[in-house]
Order: sequence, then structure tokens, then C-alpha cells
Amino acid sequence: MSIALFKPTIKRKDMDSVLTCLVSDQIGPSALADDLIATISSELGTHGGCALREFPRALSLLLDTLELQRGDKVILSPLAPQAYSRVFAEKGIVPLYADVTEEKGAMDPEKIVPLMEEEPKAIFAVHTMGFIQPMEELGRFGLPLIEDISQSLGAQLKEEEAGSWGQYVLLGMESHHIITSGGGALLLGRSEEETGLLDEKCSELCVESFLPDMNGSLGLVQWSQLEGFLEKRRQLAELFNRSSSRGRHSSFRPEEGEEPSWYAYPLYLKDSMKEIRQYARKKGVETAMAFGGTCIDFMEDRSLCPVASRLAMGTLLFPLYPMMGQKNGELISRVLTTLP
Repeated sequence: MSIALFKPTIKRKDMDSVLTCLVSDQIGPSALADDLIATISSELGTHGGCALREFPRALSLLLDTLELQRGDKVILSPLAPQAYSRVFAEKGIVPLYADVTEEKGAMDPEKIVPLMEEEPKAIFAVHTMGFIQPMEELGRFGLPLIEDISQSLGAQLKEEEAGSWGQYVLLGMESHHIITSGGGALLLGRSEEETGLLDEKCSELCVESFLPDMNGSLGLVQWSQLEGFLEKRRQLAELFNRSSSRGRHSSFRPEEGEEPSWYAYPLYLKDSMKEIRQYARKKGVETAMAFGGTCIDFMEDRSLCPVASRLAMGTLLFPLYPMMGQKNGELISRVLTTLP
């Protein structure tokens, strides 16, 4: 049996709170989902927000809260998940793609400068692969700043955690994210004013739009174990970094003062991806193109973002998650050392 690329960190004992919720009289949106919002808001320094059943619904609600109109433009990385392209297309929002840096696939602030001539209305800072966007530089453009920390919850940059900068913060909680509630997403506002605007838009949604309590209960359990999850991810990353450094390929590099949360293990390849994927599969390790299913797939002219295009074509993703276990971690380490 091969090592799966993603595996949610859920233990049998963690399901006790979910089962308790299931046999109670309240499994729809209620107190536990509210507790999840309050708990995570307190840690991230946001004022509050809402918990939605689906990430695209949360993103759509955010666009309404920002009062973006059809034809409005926003700045986005081409390596952001394709949910952005799909929801933007539905809403008529025009993405202005800023190319990225080779070191960690984050937006290059210098590439944003010419995009300002298009009069964008906001910057969407989507932290990918456990690494943080250059938030201080992005903040200097004076636009509303939105953070998506779904893949980088717990990451730190200069002692600030992912989610510390944005006026609004998105946190997806699908099975492949840093923590999971079995699906859904949080949308949080930084201040009382921003949360008030968000609450107004939430009041227009039907009750079925919101995260059920049984999902909220799992999210609370996951959050209580976050530090342990992150420590295991970082231990595995150290092992994999040592292994890949002895080979011909290279992983992403954090900037000075950055501590990634290591969503998975990205490796930028010097040779044929097909050959290397076949080798890993033969050794029992599942892999995938790191940026398959991202916004770059919707770009009509990839030459506008040449670095992102190279990363999308040449970066392979290896498994890295807390439930992997020592034996599987050592196997992946050996594979990384011996890749052709």
C-alpha cells in the first residue's frame, strides 16, 4: 500500500466530541461553531466572523462584503487554488496575476508595482505550501489586504503568525488543510467595523449556508492539537530537507525569520517529472504536481508570469503530515535522497 499524499490527522478518540454532538438535539449551526470562531479569532487577533459549509461560499461572501462589483480588479498569485478563479468568474471579478519568487512561490512585490496602474481594489494574499506571502511589502500598497491561511495556519514570519495582517482572514478546513472540520471554512474580520460588515452579509444567507455543530466540534478538537501537529510537520520537514539536499533537486526556502507550517513537501525538479513520479510510485510514495488545479490553469498567457509557470510545471509534491509515522517518514526520506 502506497503512502497517501494527504491524510487528515484524526484519531478515533478525537471523534468522541463529534459523536456527542450527533446524539444531541443540536447538530445544525449553533454554539460549537460559534465557539470555534471565537477560539480561533482570539488566537489570530481578529474580532469575529462566521463559519460556512464550503470554502467557495466563504469566498463569495467575502467579495460581497468588500462590495466588489463586476469588472473590479484584484491582485492575486497565479498559484492560488482554482476556487479563486471560479468564484471570481461567477462574480465578474478580474484577477491581476502577480508573478512569484523562485525561493518559495510567494508573490513578488516588484511585479505588483505595474499592476497598480490597473487600479485594483484589493490584494488577496494566499499563503501556499505552508509559506507566508511578503505581508509587510504587500501592506505598503495601501489596498485592502485579505489573507488565506488554509495551507499555512501556524506559519510564522518575523514572530507574526499567518493571519495577523489581513483585514479579512480565510481559513479552509477541508481534509487536506492544516486542520480539518470535515469541510467548511471560517471567514474572520480584523476589527469590529469589518466584522459588522461581514455580519450584515451573513444575515442575508439561509441557515444551510453555515457550518454545522458536528463539524465545529471536530474543528475545536483539531485546533486544541495544532501545536503538536505543527511540531511533527516541522520535524519531518527537517528530515526531508536533509535528504533532498543530498540529491539533485531542491525544495522551497523560507526567508530569514520565517517558520513555515509545511503543508506538504514541494520539490523543484531538474529532470523529467514523469520519470521521477514513476520512481516514487514504484517505491510506494504517492505524489502530485504541486500546483495542479491552481489559477495558472486559467491564464490565457502564462508568459506573463514566467516564474510561476516554471514552478507549476516543475514542482512535485510529496506527502508530509503528522499521521505519517516514523517508518513512512524514513521511506520518503530515502526516496528523496535517491531520486534520479
